[in-house]
Amino acid sequence: GTESRRDVGGVARQAGAGGRRGAAARGTMRKLKHHESKLLRKVDLLNYRRENTLREIQIMRRYHVQGREDYIKYNRLTGQITRMVARIKQLDAKDPFRIKMTEQMLDKLYNMGLIARKKNLELAEQVSVSAFCRRRLQVVL
Repeated sequence: GTESRRDVGGVARQAGAGGRRGAAARGTMRKLKHHESKLLRKVDLLNYRRENTLREIQIMRRYHVQGREDYIKYNRLTGQITRMVARIKQLDAKDPFRIKMTEQMLDKLYNMGLIARKKNLELAEQVSVSAFCRRRLQVVL
């Protein structure tokens, strides 16, 4: 058929026996527009801003963490724990739900070996990536 269709770039093209024509058929990209190239100048896609910080490298060496993905997972978990503790702290101290959640959080962190005592939420708030790394099999052995 010779009906016209719109392709990804939003340009109308003829559908038919010829298939793709032009730059897309040869596998090359189109030339970037001025504002696109200007935006890309400011972005380094190979080296992200928060990659390989000094602290990250020290922890990865100390605890023999091989992949950066593991460090990122531990860092995310640490952030989630910190946010959860902050939300629990916002509740009234005598609220039965807060007491129950505090006990559950401290039990979970203590059983995982991330905190030394089930004393209070201050210990849970100070959980770090290093605490997760200390629980790795490579470090324990």
